Amino acid sequence: MVSPRQLLILGSFVGLFTLILSNPTAPPYEDNEGFWECRGKSLAQRNKFDECLNKDFSDEEVNATAAMYPDSNCIVCKHLCRKLDVVQRCMRESSDVLRTFSNKSEEMVPFVKSLIEESLQALCDNEGQLINVFLNDDNGDCLTSSWRACEHVLEGAGNIHRIAVCDFTEPEGDPYSKEFICQKYLDLLECGKVESGKCSEEMKNSLTGVISKWREEAFCGKYLNTLEN
Repeated sequence: MVSPRQLLILGSFVGLFTLILSNPTAPPYEDNEGFWECRGKSLAQRNKFDECLNKDFSDEEVNATAAMYPDSNCIVCKHLCRKLDVVQRCMRESSDVLRTFSNKSEEMVPFVKSLIEESLQALCDNEGQLINVFLNDDNGDCLTSSWRACEHVLEGAGNIHRIAVCDFTEPEGDPYSKEFICQKYLDLLECGKVESGKCSEEMKNSLTGVISKWREEAFCGKYLNTLEN
C-alpha cells in the first residue's frame, strides 16, 4: 500500500497537515500530565487520519489511477489530485476532533486546516501542474533531499502538539502565533528554492511562484504583511 506520507510529501513541504500528523516528537519542556494526555490523543487521531485514507490510497486505487493516466510520469501526483476531495474530507474529520482538545486547538487547528487546504488545492490546480513539477520521477528524490536540508529552519513549527493542539503550561509564554508559523514556512520555502536549484531550473522557478503567492495572495499573506508593517 502506498504510504499517505509519501503521497502527501509536497503537502508537508509547502503546508502543515501531513507533517503535523506524522511528527510524534514532543517538546521536552512541555511534560506536565495535561500535555502528555493531549499529545497521546493527538497521536491517536493521526492513526485515524491514516485509516481514513487507506481505502482510497490502496494499491488497487493507485493502479486504477495509473490505468487512467498511462502516459503520466507522476502517478502519485495524479492520484493525490484525483482523490483530493477524500484527503480534504479526512482532514476535516480529524480537525473537528483535534480542535476539541484544548483552548489553543479551538483557534489554531482551523487555522492549520485552512492553510493546508489552500496549499493542496494550489498543487492540484491546472491539472496538477505544480505538484507534477515537484513529485515527478525525475524530481521526487531531489525534493526529498531538499526538504531534509531545509527542515531545520522550522524551529519546531512543524510539531502539531506544540503549535496547534496542546496548551502550554503557561499560555502567556506560548510563542507560536499565526504570524510565527507563516513566517517559518516562508523561511522553509526560501531555503527550498535555494536547494531545489540543484534539482532543476523548472523546480526552482515553480518555488519562486509559490513564494510570491505565499507572500501576497495565499492564506498567510495577511499575517506576513502584519509582520512587515
